[in-house]
Amino acid sequence: QLDVTGSINQTILQSMISTNPEIVVRDQLTLGPNQIMFNLDKKPFDDYRVRKAIAMGFDREGMAKTFYDKYWLYTGPIPSMLFGGMYTEEAAKAIPYDPEAAKKLLAEAGYPNGFSVKMLTTDGYSGQFTSMGQWLQEDLRKIGIDATLDYEDYTTYFATFGKSDYDIGWGLSTSFLSADEYLESLYMSTGSRNWFGTNDPKLDAMIIEQRSELDKDKREQQLQEINTYILENVLTPFFGFQFSGLVSQQPWVHGYYAHPSYGRVYMATLWLDSNAPTRK
Repeated sequence: QLDVTGSINQTILQSMISTNPEIVVRDQLTLGPNQIMFNLDKKPFDDYRVRKAIAMGFDREGMAKTFYDKYWLYTGPIPSMLFGGMYTEEAAKAIPYDPEAAKKLLAEAGYPNGFSVKMLTTDGYSGQFTSMGQWLQEDLRKIGIDATLDYEDYTTYFATFGKSDYDIGWGLSTSFLSADEYLESLYMSTGSRNWFGTNDPKLDAMIIEQRSELDKDKREQQLQEINTYILENVLTPFFGFQFSGLVSQQPWVHGYYAHPSYGRVYMATLWLDSNAPTRK
């Protein structure tokens, strides 16, 4: 009886199609990629080599193709959908999946036999996201890291993460709508959501400088340089990939458009035709 839905999974979709065979379904690419969070104030994650080893041990393509049939993109620090975002091919090349290289980095950092860690996450996103956490856990095991998943309800998870009271975490990024929002919130030392301990004066200066550049091409170049700098020097949070969610609407619904952030309810152009059911 729903006119429209937000994101649904394949299991729910099949049930909906069986009772609503004319339903209109779209894949909606999100701006909130999954992410590995490293707390730079906690060892061994204060060592860039450890962070990069974990990033290179994360089989992003394998996970994406297992859990999402299509419509997924590698992403850099600025999602590739946005102006200034790192192109998906460049993001893949910058941090390739290479477990053997990851093991060498861990050895260089003083962890030839790996280490054990508790990884903060939540079961509040979905059962699918829980399974993705288990996938990541297995990826880390292959490079010698024994990660115990600490599943918390979403409120506890977010409060713990927001207080930076964690070592490493697995979650989703908030969907921001511009490159500057991502950079200011997550990567500046004074960022409102810098729960990672990032404090890089050069990066702060780069983020501030790009704000005043009015030439479109020059600013895009600045943003690409920031993408590269973060990957080569900061790497927290490490974004895995952007993915799509399934959204649906009944055939009598017109002028309704989903949104890649949380703003789904844009109703200015919405109308229902005469086939819409009458409801009390």
